[in-house]
Order: sequence, then structure tokens, then C-alpha cells
Amino acid sequence: MKPITKLPDLELDVMQAVWMCEEPILRKDIENALKLTHRVAPTTVLTVLTRLRDKGFVSLEKIGNKLRIHVLISREAYQSEQGKYFLNRICRGNIFALGNALCDASLSKDELQELAEFIQKKSHDK
Repeated sequence: MKPITKLPDLELDVMQAVWMCEEPILRKDIENALKLTHRVAPTTVLTVLTRLRDKGFVSLEKIGNKLRIHVLISREAYQSEQGKYFLNRICRGNIFALGNALCDASLSKDELQELAEFIQKKSHDK
């Protein structure tokens, strides 16, 4: 399987909106989800959806005058791939650099504790 492409900001914003919606997803659902955080013209949404289709993130199905969107890459798969990218490329595979980046990211003590507990639980699940 080829690596999942890192998305530019606008494409990621639209994909985040796609992931928020329940299938079957219509273009209007994405536009409504984006209204909460962005002012994006419907034509721009369509252009970005076409790019996401070309990159293999979604498939697009025209039904009459409506456009149905199907998710091909899950949020979890994208996050996992980008987490690996960040660790390997940005932190050069150094887990301590990753930990330091998280600590410097203004996480509260409670958030760091929650993260530590999550990591502990995940390590027991493997």
C-alpha cells in the first residue's frame, strides 16, 4: 500500500468536514459542516472534493443533480500515517523529540497525564 498523501490545509479542512458527516454524504452536508469554521464557496468545495478524489481520499458519485461522497481513507488511517511522518521526518525517529514536541505544545498537566494513561493502555493492548 502506498503512503497516504499529506493534505494541504484547505483540502484537510474539507476532509475533516467529510469525516464529520455520516454516510451517505452529500456535498451540501460538507458545506454545512464547513460553515461552522470557514467561508468557502460551493464551487471551491467542489474543486477540493475533485482533488481529494484524485488523491484517493474519496469517491464521488453523481446522482441526478446531487453529488454523493464516499470516504475511502478514514480519519484514523490519515492520523496514523501523519503521526508516523511527524515522528520519522520531523523528529527523525527520535521518540524523545516527539515527547518534547508534545510537552512544548502547551498541553496541560491533565492532558499529558491523560496521554500517558492512553499510551500505557495501548501498550497493554498489543
